Amino acid sequence: MQVIDRLPRHTSPKISARTFRSGRKVVHTPWFTQREFSNRLLILIRASGPKTTVAIANQENVSIGLVQEMIGDAERDGKVVRDETDAGEIFWWTNEFSNYVWDGD
Repeated sequence: MQVIDRLPRHTSPKISARTFRSGRKVVHTPWFTQREFSNRLLILIRASGPKTTVAIANQENVSIGLVQEMIGDAERDGKVVRDETDAGEIFWWTNEFSNYVWDGD
């Protein structure tokens, strides 16, 4: 943990650290920054429709727990919205409401 702050200066590609809201800490390459992940997530959903967390984890080749954290950050950033089915399954969609201008009616 003491060397994490020094990693970006000594690695190629740069390895950075990230702490999720849950407290989980990870080290990652630029491929897994929140910005890069969110962009890939939006491209995936736009190309082939809404996805489950498991499908996204499979696409990213990471654990379900890790992808839940990353999707949660994308949701808090307003990039994606969830659709919970009656069976309790969650599908992720792009947030088409983020730039919507309400007319007041």
